[in-house]
Parts: sequence; structure tokens; C-alpha cells
Amino acid sequence: MPLTSFLKFPPFKISAALVSMGVALATLATATAAEFSILPLGDSITDGNGYGGYRAKLMEDLTAAGHTVHMLGSQKMSEDQAAPSLLPPNDGLHHEGHGGWRIDQLDAQLDGNQNIDKGGNGGYFITGGHGTGRKAIQPDIILFLAGINDINQYFGTKEKAGEQMDAKELLPILQKRVTSLVQRLHKLTPRSHILMGTVIPYANGLLKEEVTGATQAQREAWAKEDGVTPDQELGVNHFVILYNKWLETEFIPAQRAKGVKISLVPLYSDFILPDGKVRGWGQEEPNGYADYGLHPNQFAYDLMGATWARAVLELVNSGRQGAAR
Repeated sequence: MPLTSFLKFPPFKISAALVSMGVALATLATATAAEFSILPLGDSITDGNGYGGYRAKLMEDLTAAGHTVHMLGSQKMSEDQAAPSLLPPNDGLHHEGHGGWRIDQLDAQLDGNQNIDKGGNGGYFITGGHGTGRKAIQPDIILFLAGINDINQYFGTKEKAGEQMDAKELLPILQKRVTSLVQRLHKLTPRSHILMGTVIPYANGLLKEEVTGATQAQREAWAKEDGVTPDQELGVNHFVILYNKWLETEFIPAQRAKGVKISLVPLYSDFILPDGKVRGWGQEEPNGYADYGLHPNQFAYDLMGATWARAVLELVNSGRQGAAR
């Protein structure tokens, strides 16, 4: 599939992915109410703001569809800040979002503890025990979104060294890390279905051309190769595009061939306007980011939550949500 079609997924593109796995999808309107658990796993974008980030809209849509959802994770937000949809009688306060963490750091905490920071809560996110006071968990669905901090910290390393970012160096790092994490999740929670979100557009001031290589001429050349507008090639976002394309065309099919229950969710597309520009990167469309091209504002979080919810609902309606109750 060309990258242009990847970046312009229609709202229910995930249906085609599931159908290709031989899944007969039921319509959302006729779905039977179900009870299931979700582990939101990722970095600060999964953590969200004090309101709950994408998890607020996700839970709102799932409960509106008549389902009972249990959010899992060692992190728990306070009730006085949480969105109403996350509060009791709903069970949506828990998550596993960790600000600043890379993919490999999340991976290491699934059945171990690297003492990365206080938010690590003693690690062992999946297996529990080891003094954490938590039991092992077997989520029906895992929502995974990470990679921005890997790119961010790679930028910092190259900037400090006075060198330019190199896709041939960076992509194998990302690929190795995400492969390890997904394989570990599959080993620890083989019945869980992993919904992997594409990394959202990322700039955040990382615009030094001598580090990113994203000169105007290079952005135009990359745009032709990637099938996008030059606006999307700002800063480090070219590397985001390449990583997302690899996830779709190579990684997801390879993991399915190994028996991993995994689907790709096109969160990147939530930020692309009809003219190909990035939502929130220009004055013409401020609704997108709370800061410059890194953390979404609640408007964009709600778009993400709705996209996650559609993917979850299609799994639930098809009976493919893992170890469902």
C-alpha cells in the first residue's frame, strides 16, 4: 500500500485489516454488551493531561456502546482531575502512561524493574509481584503508542555530537525496540490483542536543519518520496513517517505471521487536514496541540480517543478482544 493511502485512512480502515485476518465484523449498532479490560501502554501521550487525554473519549464511547470496561495499569490518576467518563461507576482511572519514556524502557518494565523514575511504580507491569503489591494482569486489549521519545532523544544525541540524523541508523533502533516489546507482550499475555497506534506528527521545536536535514529543498524531495505535503516533513517528522510506514507494510504483517494478535490504528491520520497540512502546526487550524507539535490538546485527544474506540469496538463486536470475560 502506498504511503499516501496510509496517511489518509478512512475512519474504519482497521476493518479491512481485521477482515484480512478472516474476521467477520458485526455492526456496531447490533453488538452485544461485553465486559473486558484494556491496558493503555505508552508515554506522556498515553498519560494524557489531568483530564485523562485520549482515555476520556475512549471510555465515553465504549460505555455509550453499552460495554463495561476495566482500565488496567500501575498508574492511577486522581478522581478530582479525571474526566467524568473515567470515574466510578466506570473503572477508567488506571493506565500505564509514562512521560519521557522510550519504547525500550517500557519493554524492560513489563516483567522487570529498571527504576527509571518514581512513576515506574516498581516495574513488573504485566507480571506483578516482586514487592509491587500488584497481581499479574492479562488484559483483553493492549493499546500501545510510543516512539516519540526515542526520536526526541536520538535528536538530542546527534545535536550534542554535531551530527545529522540518519534514517539508516535511527530506524533499526526503533525497529529493534518495538519488536522486542511486542514479542515480550505476546509471551506474557498471549491472548491479548495489541492495538498499536501510529506515532502522531512530531515537531516540538526540533527544527535545526543541521541536525534534522530538513531543509526546504530536502523537505520537498522527501514529500515526493513519501507522498505527502512538504508541511508534513517539518523537523523530525520525516522519521515519524518512515517509521509508521514500516509498521504498516512490514512489521504488522510479520508479527501476524508469527501468531501475534496485533492491528495498526491510524492515529497519525487524526492530525492531517484535508489539504495535507498538520492540524495544530499553523494558525489556520489551532486545534491540535497544547504545545508546539508534541502533546495534543483535548480537542485532538478526543479525536484520538474516538479512533481508538472504533478499533476496540470492532474487536469486541467480532469477539477478537483476547481473554474476554
